[in-house]
Amino acid sequence: MDFEVTSPPLLIASLVVALFSVSALVIQGRAERRRLAAAGEDPADGLRQRADQATVALGEAVALMNELQREVGTRKAQLLEAVAEADKVAKFLDVNEEARDFLRGVTTQNTKSAIRAQQREQWKFVLIGAGISIPIGIIINLLF
Repeated sequence: MDFEVTSPPLLIASLVVALFSVSALVIQGRAERRRLAAAGEDPADGLRQRADQATVALGEAVALMNELQREVGTRKAQLLEAVAEADKVAKFLDVNEEARDFLRGVTTQNTKSAIRAQQREQWKFVLIGAGISIPIGIIINLLF
């Protein structure tokens, strides 16, 4: 099987898994030697068992490395998709910048004209109110 390590985190994870596997085998081997010495069993059987356990541990390490490689590949694909989406959004924003500026100008112009119209209407009401209240005040003052 040919493995290609493409990133330092994958290499570190692989080394950690291998280190834990080897240390587990060493600890288990010591315990096995003590057990064999106490039981008086054949060392060849113990050696075969340890070899089988080492094979299983290495198989698990390989499976973990493959899983890590798949995860890295998935994350890389997700990152590439996100970058492509960001590029699309940037292009969309660039295209719509002119439309945004046009709409801002039109809206600002409409807002200014609406404010001027409201101010004229307010002055009109002030003048109408003064035009009505002043003659009424004069008439009341003359009558009473």
